[in-house]
Amino acid sequence: MDQYFKADFFCSNRANFKHKVKGLSILGANKLILKSADESYGFVQEPNFWYLTGLDYAGLTLVIDDDQEFIILPRTNSAIECFDGILNKKELTFISGISEIYDYPKGIKVLKDLLLKNNQVNTLLPLKRRGLEFNNYPNPNMSLLIKQIKHFNKNILINDLTKVFMELRAIKSEAELEALNIASKITIDAIKKIEDLINQNKLTTAREVANELEYIFRKAGSLGHGFLPIVANTRDATTIHFKNLEHRLIKNNLIVIDVGAEFKHYKADITRTIAYGNIPKRQKEVLLAVKKIQRAAIDLIKPGLTFKEIHNFVEDLMQKELIKLGLIGQNNSKAISFYFPHAFGHSLGLETHDLINYQAPLEKNMVITMEPGIYIKEEGIAVRIEDDILVTKDGSKILGTE
Repeated sequence: MDQYFKADFFCSNRANFKHKVKGLSILGANKLILKSADESYGFVQEPNFWYLTGLDYAGLTLVIDDDQEFIILPRTNSAIECFDGILNKKELTFISGISEIYDYPKGIKVLKDLLLKNNQVNTLLPLKRRGLEFNNYPNPNMSLLIKQIKHFNKNILINDLTKVFMELRAIKSEAELEALNIASKITIDAIKKIEDLINQNKLTTAREVANELEYIFRKAGSLGHGFLPIVANTRDATTIHFKNLEHRLIKNNLIVIDVGAEFKHYKADITRTIAYGNIPKRQKEVLLAVKKIQRAAIDLIKPGLTFKEIHNFVEDLMQKELIKLGLIGQNNSKAISFYFPHAFGHSLGLETHDLINYQAPLEKNMVITMEPGIYIKEEGIAVRIEDDILVTKDGSKILGTE
């Protein structure tokens, strides 16, 4: 039994959801994606579906109306049941707190009747690609669900639930905060061990570092890496999301390690820039500058501030440090983004970049990251330092440090 997230957690989340959303709502679990002709990639649940149900199974459908809620199981047959087994309805109810679990034929009939009686339905619109250059595609679960809804009622109006989940997931419960704190602590402790192993020359490639981190994460009770790890040094590290692990670490240089353990679905996101051997004075200066900025920025965080206000503060600090480092001139603030090209941080939770309204002010029990960085491509120097920050009632706290 999960001691962190019991059925009461998901029942409470659905009650909060129904307080904000009236009428018929339908959410689909993620689909399995083929890796080869007969094998799928490892399954990762759609986070909003998990937030309302706690169920880690593909192909399920959640239906919530004003006076009922039920789960529809995916279509099955004797071959699927022979190879993959049969979903246990009692277990699904125990995890989610949802008592009505319908087999596919009956559930689809009930859903069809509901859709024919309604002129609108609430669901999640398909995720948008970040841009052609990123070569990423959304899981088909949302588009297939909408196609099914339209098949039953082609004139139905579809309302997007994304903003609702932004509000619900932004403020973390005590159970969520405990999971995030554990994930952060596992990650921070693991990186410390890795730093020692690197400087003992026991780990000499990025792949060895990533593998050792995953071993330490899992031994501490984590699910492993919450996202693809970044381990890079010299010019490679100036590419912010450098994911290639097939390279040797170069001694007497800084190494950027950006990783996060996943604990009970909640993800840490920690970055450390560590010294491998004796680093040059110039690298030390850049490292100290970023540490200084991060400390000051964390001290600033409190309820009421917006992301834009915090970013402007970080940029002001960054400008002063870049001038000291001789990278920009006194009146050349536009050049800051060349050396600091990303935001100061982001929301954190079920997703590494969690759902949140970035225009709204911070509130107590939100969790964000603070990750200033300086990237000097022409010198092959990169420094980024990141911690996970809990917004408290009158300030902030670094997760994973107690």
